[in-house]
Amino acid sequence: MLHLHCLNCQRPTTQNIFVPVAEGSPTSVSEFVEMLDRRPVRFSCKHCESLIANLVGVTMQKEIVMSTSAEVSFYVVQVFDRQGRRLVAAQPRQAKSAEHAKLLAERLAPGHAGVIAFSRTGDPDTGDFDDPVFLARFGDVPSDEELAA
Repeated sequence: MLHLHCLNCQRPTTQNIFVPVAEGSPTSVSEFVEMLDRRPVRFSCKHCESLIANLVGVTMQKEIVMSTSAEVSFYVVQVFDRQGRRLVAAQPRQAKSAEHAKLLAERLAPGHAGVIAFSRTGDPDTGDFDDPVFLARFGDVPSDEELAA
């Protein structure tokens, strides 16, 4: 993750950079910064959309890849509101992790008829996904069968 300071609005911001694990990939922060010198990264400030910033820090996190498949997990929070006697789904929200989905569902629950948090794992390229795994339920929500349909 790049920690940046926007030169236009003067706000701190971050940008995630994914570097695949391969021969020649940087293994330290200094190697990563050297790579940035050779291959600049496009930047757009999240606050003002400026294209110019100073690099103030780098955080590296190594991810261990257990599989070569293209499977990914999506974490979703779905809110339901009442329209008469019917439960109507609002726009789903994507969460960063299972824990984040549970916390977000719990936070949204008081203002809605019901909220669920679930995950789906699969391959976005092929559209093959496993059945949803329900992480949390609050209030009045459709049955598992209705949700899986």
